Amino acid sequence: MKRRKAITIPKATAATRQLYLYQLLTAGAHLSKQNLQDKFEIDSRTAQRDFANVRNFIGEYLNDYDLKYDAKDHSYYLSSGGLSLSKAQCLVLIKVLLASRSLARKELKSLIKSLLALLTEQDRRDIKPIIQSELASYVELKNLKDKRLLEAIYTFSKLILQRETITIDYTTQRHKYVTRTIAPVALTFSDYYF
Repeated sequence: MKRRKAITIPKATAATRQLYLYQLLTAGAHLSKQNLQDKFEIDSRTAQRDFANVRNFIGEYLNDYDLKYDAKDHSYYLSSGGLSLSKAQCLVLIKVLLASRSLARKELKSLIKSLLALLTEQDRRDIKPIIQSELASYVELKNLKDKRLLEAIYTFSKLILQRETITIDYTTQRHKYVTRTIAPVALTFSDYYF
């Protein structure tokens, strides 16, 4: 079996290398100087300078994050100071969303994808098999099909915060059409509905 040669990016600018480095670190990668040297065909000092520049940027503009060095692994990684979402926390949130049946399938899948994107690649691989069968058997409520509930909840919450009145139209159980102007004070969730 022939081994594939790694793709290199020779003659890249310092800015390109540092953006590449930063992007991988924010995705949860652990990178060594050797990784950078091999990818960009640069020497050890240049790789060290690139890591130092990324560290300075993070220290100056992203106060809640820090570039750490793992001496055992000889690699750098981005530490979030407790701001990140653990895979256990992410799994619980996804399971609550699935069990609530409060969203249309399309919005639910998009939200789950966004939550998983906050995790490292390995954590995503760990969680996907756990939620796969629940997601496949998810039954959305009939009246939620093709509804855009997330945006409506956000808009409604802003109206509540701004103490706005709104006019609503609805049909009663006796099939009477009613229009009301209300001043909502809260948005709650109960029995599958907001």
